[in-house]
Amino acid sequence: MKRGLRIVDALVTSTTGQRLELHGWVRSVRRQKRVSFLELNDGSTSANIQVVASSDVLPKDITPG
Repeated sequence: MKRGLRIVDALVTSTTGQRLELHGWVRSVRRQKRVSFLELNDGSTSANIQVVASSDVLPKDITPG
């Protein structure tokens, strides 16, 4: 797993399907029965990155902000 990766770097390199460690704030959360989608930003770019996570491992108290 890559550690300390900035979102701007993750967006310009091929990271599809890889496990990454990103730090930032959640811009939006969309929960579905089995999968949740988070838009994450760390200020390194104006673009967000989409995180796909299993809904059963995502804490219920994650909210945008």
